[in-house]
Amino acid sequence: MTRIQKERMSDREYKKAAGIYRITKENLQLLKESARLLHPLPHVEEIELPLAIEQTDRRVAYFRQAENGLYIRMAVLLYLLK
Repeated sequence: MTRIQKERMSDREYKKAAGIYRITKENLQLLKESARLLHPLPHVEEIELPLAIEQTDRRVAYFRQAENGLYIRMAVLLYLLK
């Protein structure tokens, strides 16, 4: 999942596409329990999930993804500086 990048399209194209691709509580239920929802963050309006679902549903993995990315970058920097 990612946001529609307004800066990479015309205003007309953006207005046509805006709001079409969203994750909501309803369509999150279409995902298998083994699925993981990833997103590079920050999200703008393409994710419309209540905070309670973001914090408890194992399929919502973008905050874990961001945290793990931090640790990977730290390890790479440590490796490069040694």
